[in-house]
Amino acid sequence: MKLRPVFREDLPRLAEIEAACSTTPWGFGMLEEALRLCGAWGVGVEEGGKLLGFGLFYPVLEELQVLTLCVCPAHRRRGVGQRLMEEAKRRAEEEGAKKLSLEVRASNVAALSLYMRLGFFKVGTRMAYYRDGEDALLMDCLLEGA
Repeated sequence: MKLRPVFREDLPRLAEIEAACSTTPWGFGMLEEALRLCGAWGVGVEEGGKLLGFGLFYPVLEELQVLTLCVCPAHRRRGVGQRLMEEAKRRAEEEGAKKLSLEVRASNVAALSLYMRLGFFKVGTRMAYYRDGEDALLMDCLLEGA
């Protein structure tokens, strides 16, 4: 498995992965818009020429926001999500960010477990944040030098 940047050309695969991961996927258009944000970047994990998962990130002042993180269901529990988040932390620290922040479904036990293992902690709740009415937990991870 290797890390690599994701590009506009990857959007069909990103949308496919995301649709398999989410009950309320962003879809091609929103993923494309996220990649167009000034300063936004994406990273993927690839194996045998196939993208297994990806993350999209957006720097805001001294913070790196995790816009989305998706891993193909067939490739979960293999360290793909952890590699993506470790790369986000590494790059955020390199660029002088003080923290990472994200929103995650309150019911997403696997993601919550990963984020807590990586040092994230709950800082708030967005009530009925998702289209289906589920709450989002707000989480931060303080970086070296914060």
